[in-house]
Amino acid sequence: MDHSAETETQTNQPNARRSLFPTDGHTAILAILDEAHALVAGRGDAMSASMPILLNGDPNSQVQGLVVGWTPEPAREAEDQAFLALVPLRNMRRGHLESIVMRGRGKPVRYSIPAGPHGLDDFLEIVGRSAGASFPEVIDGLAEGLIAGDPSSRNMQSAAAILQKVSRNDGCVEVVGRFEEGEVFVQGWAQRLSSGRMKVIAIDHTPRIAQFSCGIFERDDLGGRGQGYAGLLETPEGLDPQRLQRLLYRGRDGWNSIEVYDRRVIVDPRSAPGHVRAVLPRLVAASEPLSKLRRAANRFDGRETISELPLPVRIGIDLSVEVENGGILLSGWLLDPDRHVEAVLIRSGGKSARLDDIWTANNRRDVSAAYCAEKLFAGLDPDDHSHGFIAFAQNLHAKQGDTPYIEIRLKNGYSAYEPLSVAHVSLKSALTRLLSIHDPSTALSSEVIEHHYASMVFGAERNAPEAGETVDSPEFPDAAQKALVIGTDACIDQVGTLLALVALDPLVRSLPIVLAGPRRALAEHIGELKRVANFYHLCVRIVLADGVEDSCDALEAGIAAAPADTLVCLSSHVLPRLPGWIAPLERAFRARNNRCIACPTILYEDDSIRWAGMWIKEGPKGHGLEDHYAGYPRGALFGAEPSEVAAGTLECCMLSRSAFAAAGGFTRGYLGTEEKSLDAALKMRRAGVSSIWVPQVEMLRPEERSENGQLWPNLAKRVDRQAFDRRWSLAISNMNG
Repeated sequence: MDHSAETETQTNQPNARRSLFPTDGHTAILAILDEAHALVAGRGDAMSASMPILLNGDPNSQVQGLVVGWTPEPAREAEDQAFLALVPLRNMRRGHLESIVMRGRGKPVRYSIPAGPHGLDDFLEIVGRSAGASFPEVIDGLAEGLIAGDPSSRNMQSAAAILQKVSRNDGCVEVVGRFEEGEVFVQGWAQRLSSGRMKVIAIDHTPRIAQFSCGIFERDDLGGRGQGYAGLLETPEGLDPQRLQRLLYRGRDGWNSIEVYDRRVIVDPRSAPGHVRAVLPRLVAASEPLSKLRRAANRFDGRETISELPLPVRIGIDLSVEVENGGILLSGWLLDPDRHVEAVLIRSGGKSARLDDIWTANNRRDVSAAYCAEKLFAGLDPDDHSHGFIAFAQNLHAKQGDTPYIEIRLKNGYSAYEPLSVAHVSLKSALTRLLSIHDPSTALSSEVIEHHYASMVFGAERNAPEAGETVDSPEFPDAAQKALVIGTDACIDQVGTLLALVALDPLVRSLPIVLAGPRRALAEHIGELKRVANFYHLCVRIVLADGVEDSCDALEAGIAAAPADTLVCLSSHVLPRLPGWIAPLERAFRARNNRCIACPTILYEDDSIRWAGMWIKEGPKGHGLEDHYAGYPRGALFGAEPSEVAAGTLECCMLSRSAFAAAGGFTRGYLGTEEKSLDAALKMRRAGVSSIWVPQVEMLRPEERSENGQLWPNLAKRVDRQAFDRRWSLAISNMNG
C-alpha cells in the first residue's frame, strides 16, 4: 500500500512530522505512558487484539501487546486500517524505543519511530483526529486492555491518566460522605450524567473501579444547563471521602469527568442518611438504584428506632462490654413472635458481625410476661420463652468517639437500630456481671462456654503486669545469688501467715523476699506488712504492681523486680508444710545446670494430693496431659524419686528468671491460675527448659472459697480448659515422654 504522495504533502507543512498521523505503513508515532508502557500508533493491515511485538529488533525483547484498530477518516481503501498499540516495556534492555516489529496478516512488519516520543496530550490529539467518531471506542479498548486481567494500581493510574486527557468536564461533586458500611454518598450537578447503575473510575489517592448507583433531579439554579444527581459509590476496598478528587464515566458520546469541588461539604456517617432522605423525594431513577438509596436513607444516624416500629419487634440489652480488646460481649433479648426479622447485626468501628448466626439462645420468661398483654404482641406463643441471647463478637472494638449499635434488618428491606453503651472491662469483670444476670444453668451451659467464653478468653489482649512502685527494707540488696518471690492476688489475708512461716525457716529467712501484688490491695495493708517484716527481721521488697488479676500476674511482676536470676516462686495461697523445703528443690535445680523448673508436691488440707506433676498419657487421639496422682492420699507417693515430668507448676518452684522471660512469661488469656501456670511451664519446655518434680518436698494449698461459692471456680476451670486446649491440644498430642 503506497501513501508516499500523501506523506510528501504532509512533510511540506510546518511541524507536520510531530502533528500528523503516519500513513506510509512503515513509520509510527510514540508516546511514553508510564515507566512500564508505551503507546505506538500507525497504519497497517487489520490486526488482532493481542499480538507479539518485538522491541528495537532484539529477539529477546518480545512482549505481548494490545492492539486497537479503526478505519481512518478518510480511508483510501476498505482494508486500510490504523492501529494504536499498548506496548509493555519490561523486556527492553536499554536505550529508547526506536522501532517495533508486528505481525499483520501473517507477515512481520517493522515500524520505525523517527520522531521520538510525543507528549501524551499531543499524541492523543493526533490519534483522535485520525479516529474521528471511532475515538471513544479506541480509548475504551485501550483502557480495558490496561485494566483487564491486571487491575493493578499502576495500570489503573495509567488508564486514568489517559481518560482524564480525553474526558470532557461534566459538572462537580458538592457533597461527599462515607457510610459505615463502606459506600460513599456523592451529590452534585452534571450535564450528561444519566440515572442508573454504572461502572465509573473513582480517584481518591489512587484510581479504582466503582459501582455507581445514582438518580437525577431538577436544579433551578442551573438555568436548564444541567441537573442535580445523588448516588452511592461502592468499591471492595472502600473510598476515602476526604481525598476523593474526581469521577470518570463513559457516556453516550465518550468519557466524562466530574470533579470534586474544592469547597465540597464532607458529611460524617451519622449525617449521611439525613442527606439521602432530604434528596430522595426529588430523585428520578430506576428501581435498583432507587432501592439502594432508600436503604441508605434508612441507615443508622445515632437514634434508637426499634421502639418506633409498628411491627411486633423489640430488643433489650442487659450487658454490652468490650473485653480486653478481644471483642464485644452481649447479653439481651429479641422479641419477634411474627418472624419479621431477617438478620441481627452489631456494628462498630466500620466492622460488623451477624449476631443471630453466633448467639446462643436462652429462655427469658420475664420478657414474655412483660409483653404478653400488649395487643401488638398478640402472636406471642405462651409456651415459647426463648427470646434471650448471649453472644461474643470477636475482634469487634468500641473505639473512642464511636457509637456501636445493633441493626435489626427486617424482611421488608428496612432496618431499625439500637445504640449501645459499651464499657471496657476485664475478663473477670465481664463474666462476673454475666453471672449476676443469668441463672447458673444458662451462664454455665456447655454451648455458652465453648462458643463464647472460651473465644473471649482466648482472644483477650491484656497488657503484661508492671512492677510499678516498690517499697524496700533498708537492707534490701541490689544483687543476690537467689531470692524468694511471693505473688498475691487481692485476697492477701494469708500473706501475713506465709511471712511468719517463712521467718521460722532459717534457709528461707536469710533470702531477699520480693512480695508483689495488686497496687490497691497491697497499699491498704502496706503498714501491717512492713511491721511483720520488721518483727521477723525479714529483708523484703514490696512491689505495688499494675495490671495484676491473679497470683500468677503478681509473680511475673515480682520476678521482674527480683535482685537475682535464681528464684524461688511461691503463690501466697501455697504454704510450706515443713521447714527446709528449699534445699531439695535447689539440689534438683542445680543438678540440671539451672535449666529446669523444680517443683514440689502440693497437698490439700486433708493431706490428699492436689498436684504431683503433669504426665504424658496416650489416648485414641494422640497424647494428652494427666495429673494421675491427684486425689490420692499423700502415702501413695511413699518412695517416689525426683522425676522429669511433662510440665511443672509455677505456683511453687525454683526457676531461672532469664529462662522464664525468654519463654514469654505467663499468657494473659486465662481466668484462673492452674491452666495459666501449666501454659507457662509448657512454653518453657518448648524453649528447652524441663520440669522436675521433687516428691519429698510437700506444700499445702487449701481449697479456695469464692464469694459466689463454687460458681466462679467452676466457670473459670471450664473456660480455662477450653482456652488451654485451643492453644496446646495439637502440640501436646505430638509430645513424647
